Amino acid sequence: MSLRKSTRIMPLILQFQNKSKERYVLQWILTLMQVHAYCMNVYSKVILWIIHIPIIKSAQLLPMNNNVKVRSNFFDPIPWTVLIFTVLTDQATKWLIIDNLAVGESLPATGFFRFTHAWNTGTAFSLFQGYGDILTWVSLAAVAVLTWIYSSIKNPPWVLRVAFGLQFGGAIGNITDRLRLGHVTDFIDVGPWPIFNIADSSIVIGIGMLIFYFWFLNDDSRKDPQDLDSDNSQAPENSSIARKTPNSVE
Repeated sequence: MSLRKSTRIMPLILQFQNKSKERYVLQWILTLMQVHAYCMNVYSKVILWIIHIPIIKSAQLLPMNNNVKVRSNFFDPIPWTVLIFTVLTDQATKWLIIDNLAVGESLPATGFFRFTHAWNTGTAFSLFQGYGDILTWVSLAAVAVLTWIYSSIKNPPWVLRVAFGLQFGGAIGNITDRLRLGHVTDFIDVGPWPIFNIADSSIVIGIGMLIFYFWFLNDDSRKDPQDLDSDNSQAPENSSIARKTPNSVE
């Protein structure tokens, strides 16, 4: 290993050692879930690396609940609205394709953009064909992990709320197909790309919104993690002083 590479890696190792166990686990779960969503070819490996950078950089900066009494994210209407809309749209479009096109049939017959009825026993974009039963359980586990991650974020901004709603809706849309049909119905056929569906698109858009938030909208990503920890540790002291001020005046 060259000296230049070692000098780049050592700060990352030191940064990982300074992280709490919960945030360390969270950032790697977020990274591993992207592998489930993207195809493992040259283009997607580049995408995965681009996704990996902001998640590793910013997952440690997410404000965690840590037993603080805040409004439960479970009753947040925004992710529920996005989730329900995504699932209904996904299932409605799949029903139209199943009802009007035979498997393998395309409309139009030729062209760059077509609707092609295809069965997919793999993951998003026709990955891992033939592992339908295993992937059903993997998808259910992914939804459970997403639920845990979202419930751990304190007062999430609207971008994260919509992004998680899209990923929930996409995962549930494809899980519904697996449980009901034993496969996923794909129909959006664009050029040389693998055939996909609305659920796949919502997962990718949701991940794209996470990238956009962590790169451009999250002001905390520009701060030093040690400074953020010191700010968070001082916050309870300041609030306690504020509560004691009226008593001292009296």
